[in-house]
Amino acid sequence: MPYMYRFRSTEKLLSQPFQELENQEIYFASPEELNDPVEGFKNLFWHGDDIVWKNLIKHYIFCLTHICKIYFTVGTDVEIASNKIPVFANIPEESDEIFNEIILLFFESSIAASWPNSLALSKNPISRYELSTYLMGIHAYALKTIFTILVKHKIISDWPPSTDKLRTMQPQDIVGLGINQLKSDSDFCQLIEHWYAFDDLIKFHNTQETTINITALNNRRFVFGRYPFIYLTELEKIVHGNWYTATFADNPHNASMWGHYADSHRGVCLRFKTNSRNSQPTLTLSCVTGTEVNKKRFRHTWSDTELNFHQIKYTESYPEINFFKSLGVLPGLTVSGTWLFDDKRKSAHAQTYFDEGDDWRKDYWRTRTLLLSTKLADWAYEKEHRLILMPQMLDLSGVSERKLKYQFNSLEAVIFGLRTTEKDKLEIIKIIEKKCQKEKRQEFKFYQAFYSEKKGIIDTFEIPVRFDLL
Repeated sequence: MPYMYRFRSTEKLLSQPFQELENQEIYFASPEELNDPVEGFKNLFWHGDDIVWKNLIKHYIFCLTHICKIYFTVGTDVEIASNKIPVFANIPEESDEIFNEIILLFFESSIAASWPNSLALSKNPISRYELSTYLMGIHAYALKTIFTILVKHKIISDWPPSTDKLRTMQPQDIVGLGINQLKSDSDFCQLIEHWYAFDDLIKFHNTQETTINITALNNRRFVFGRYPFIYLTELEKIVHGNWYTATFADNPHNASMWGHYADSHRGVCLRFKTNSRNSQPTLTLSCVTGTEVNKKRFRHTWSDTELNFHQIKYTESYPEINFFKSLGVLPGLTVSGTWLFDDKRKSAHAQTYFDEGDDWRKDYWRTRTLLLSTKLADWAYEKEHRLILMPQMLDLSGVSERKLKYQFNSLEAVIFGLRTTEKDKLEIIKIIEKKCQKEKRQEFKFYQAFYSEKKGIIDTFEIPVRFDLL
């Protein structure tokens, strides 16, 4: 496959602040910027022994304790962001005596102490939605435990308002209902209905007060109601880290691609000449590959990197991932200290990470690449190929770090759309002419798209352009 095609609007190619053609840049978008809201969806399930389940509950409470401290600090002044949940924490290093006391009090109840084993004995893997219901079930009791210890140590002066029911509740109450019913054969849908019938224990977070401001209300909802769902969303980040992508196609004939990505045929299609590595097409781009200190300030270092093109696989569902076997973003010490050990006991999952290290890493990256190159079947008409950035420890959240420069000799041709204006065509040709003169390049191709009645596709014909006549 010698060529790859990238559809772009003339605004992105020519106008400020983009000027992608002049700058020879390919922009890598974050998943939030893509037109498919389920891009990179992680079809997670949870299946493991009582050690990893107990550690998950401890991690949930550790993060919730941190959020509660923020809540009592910022109050109504600053809205609490979801990324304040410290899901990457190494609990043995970051915990303190107060947190350890919270955990001891939480598991002091024989009912709460039984929850990790109940979860481990579940006949089936636990889905994201099922787990969110179980976390909702323990959330109120977790809050009660946290507030009890924080008040005891005078971290907070008193219980939050409207928490009388929370203060007097016991673990045998509705709390943990979902987990407590795991051993039964009751229908899970009925179980959820049962839970929602008794959710008044935490409904106080929705209390309408005419004097409360929107920040205070959102923070209260975060802590007392929405936290279990936000926590799970943030928890996904320790499975696979941030990623970014640039979209291509293997031909310029798809009318819908012209319509969606080239401004309803008013844009253009760039034709790139690819390299090959292990029989897979690649493109060389200048990428952030590290950091250095310059004048006491950190800055990114860039180097040419050969990125593989990945052909998108279209399917009815996403590959399943066991959370407890996929903690690939975390350092080894955090994986073992926070997730795989409980006092002196070692989880059976430790073998996956340590005894099968090389095989596990290969499988992890294979699964991650498959996940990021999988889309639902509804998108099959695009026949997409993509370049993927998967930074490990590097922060590429800034836009400038994701504008990757290509070598001009990789850009082989420009195809004008059916509706590209003459003004835009001329501007593009002039930019290419200057680049060819600078690179002492004698040949560059331009094409015009048209609808072929005979073939029933968007076809192209070459436009003879002589730079010396401009």
